[in-house]
Amino acid sequence: MADDPNALSALDLQTYLDTNTSPIGPALQRLPFMNIGIDETELTTLPLEIETTVQRKHIHAIHPHGLTLVMDVDPDQARQALIWQVKMAQGTTSAGPRLHHFRPLQIALDGTLAPDPVIHTWRGGSMQTFFPPDASMPQSHVLYPRTRAYYQGGHLSIGTRGGRSSDQYMPYLLITTAEDKGGLWCAIGWSGHWSASFVKPRGSVDLQLTVQIEPCDLRLPAGTELCGPSIALGLYEGDYASGCNALRSWLRSRMPTLPSSDLSHFNTWAALDANVDEALLLNAVERVSGHGLRYFMLDAGWYPSSREDFSDGVGNWHVDETKFPRGLEVVAQEARSRGMEMGLWFEPERAHISSELAQQHPDWLLRASDHSHALVNFALPAVRAYFREVISDIVQRLGLRWLKWDFNMDPLPCWEQAGDGGLSHLGHINGLWETFDWLRTTFPDLVVENCASGGNRLDWTLFSRAHVNFANDQYTQPDCIRRILGRMGSFLPSERLNMIYGPFQRREYGDDAWQVLAGSAFGISEPLDNWSEGFRENLRRHLAIHHATDAFRSGTFYRLTPDTPELSAWEGWQMHEPSAGTGLCAVWRSASGEAEISIRLCAIDETRSYTVTDLYRATSYTVTGEELARGLKISLPRDAAALYTYYPLTEMKNQ
Repeated sequence: MADDPNALSALDLQTYLDTNTSPIGPALQRLPFMNIGIDETELTTLPLEIETTVQRKHIHAIHPHGLTLVMDVDPDQARQALIWQVKMAQGTTSAGPRLHHFRPLQIALDGTLAPDPVIHTWRGGSMQTFFPPDASMPQSHVLYPRTRAYYQGGHLSIGTRGGRSSDQYMPYLLITTAEDKGGLWCAIGWSGHWSASFVKPRGSVDLQLTVQIEPCDLRLPAGTELCGPSIALGLYEGDYASGCNALRSWLRSRMPTLPSSDLSHFNTWAALDANVDEALLLNAVERVSGHGLRYFMLDAGWYPSSREDFSDGVGNWHVDETKFPRGLEVVAQEARSRGMEMGLWFEPERAHISSELAQQHPDWLLRASDHSHALVNFALPAVRAYFREVISDIVQRLGLRWLKWDFNMDPLPCWEQAGDGGLSHLGHINGLWETFDWLRTTFPDLVVENCASGGNRLDWTLFSRAHVNFANDQYTQPDCIRRILGRMGSFLPSERLNMIYGPFQRREYGDDAWQVLAGSAFGISEPLDNWSEGFRENLRRHLAIHHATDAFRSGTFYRLTPDTPELSAWEGWQMHEPSAGTGLCAVWRSASGEAEISIRLCAIDETRSYTVTDLYRATSYTVTGEELARGLKISLPRDAAALYTYYPLTEMKNQ
């Protein structure tokens, strides 16, 4: 082990967290919360030195072959949370030792102190065309309940499928006590390929959790510096919703300040696909302006590509002179003249093999067999420099105020075929993070949006590097959007999620359809020939309601109805602003045979009275906190929705 036992204790959670703040805390066993295989040994066998600053600890380990490892450990005592990240630097004279079994998180819970802990996970952000969608679906698991593992160990594995951090499972989890009285939350901060393994070993009642980064079996070349994953873990007391809100609150604390609180926008994608040119866009600007939307977002197709398939042109990062003979400047100028700011879509990490980038810089690409697209290797400084120049030029020329960074491919096959043991994997993610940091620093007035075929890369290290994050590519079916945002909002900050709504059905929509945007930023992508006067009137009305309820999305979130597979079931959410005691309640009735439901609101002060306002009917009434806690009675016809705010009255009820 390390020479100094006290130094090794700096890798114990108990050194930083008050384990008595959660009933699961005392069950945390003392062991290093991370480890890395180095040659035939491990990180914890190296001598460790500690440097303490005001806010964090830096734990240094130096290998004889010139490898320096620094573990930055950052306690967040206000939230009983801990964040840590390892940084690796190899000396300039030779390659380093073999690095393998990269485990940025390993913990164990004593099963005698916390028997039968419940593991809560969420499915990833992929888009489906059915109801209920799998995206962000909550799941709960107990390994070998009520007994020790006997024939074999209990086991549960989660992780990514193709190398984007939330393409199969969300990189977030809760572990709660069996009685749901408290637990721990964890955020896995890695924007690439990861796996997590939960094990109850044979003959044991303990639960072990290990997170691993794959592929990783490599030697750092001389002079290489890389950062590993950044893990966050926190303790909380209370039920499952309390744990979700503790995670949500911590994640919100890491978000960058928005250049503008108004994120309402029109996006061209569902309205026009890649079929864009100057005339079509100028017509779109005229149609969608004047209704209160702040941004005009031009999605894919503005570069040389076919009108049928936007992806055959990714890698041609200049404006298509055929579609836009006067450049995009005229579109941006027209949008500004009509009161909107200009936004633009990019996909820097992917290139079609026939694109200009691929032809001019084949050494920048990582390819997998029989794929028409290649991964642009952001581990290379030349790649990062190229995109800084390209993006800087177009941001400044167009006066952009929104940049959407998309990523529509699985990178894992490319990293595996590179055959470098994961060096390109680690380097790519580092280069991605560096570029997002550069974007925010260089263009402070620019809204940076993170997207990966929708919500396929929502790890906290990228989520918190963007101002807003696209939730899911299911933007045509209101019921699916509603369910996905209701799930995501339970543990991710609602105000930093984005959706666009463009159903293609070319019909008038009721409040139940418009209301699905209550849990995210307000984005519209309706086909232009459906912008009837009725549609525009509804847009203005619902956008005004959305602006009026902005504050509630930055509070706590409660799901008020079960997440059932039945479309006919009622659905309800509550968004609560704790400091003022106010909130918003959104309720839907689809095809349910029950005309009335009683919704029990959370976080209500039963000693006070409240003013409840029906925002759609513009009516208000007074009700006691006891009545709200017992159940708010709501009656609706089929395929309808209700939106209520509640405000506590100044006087206490019993005064």
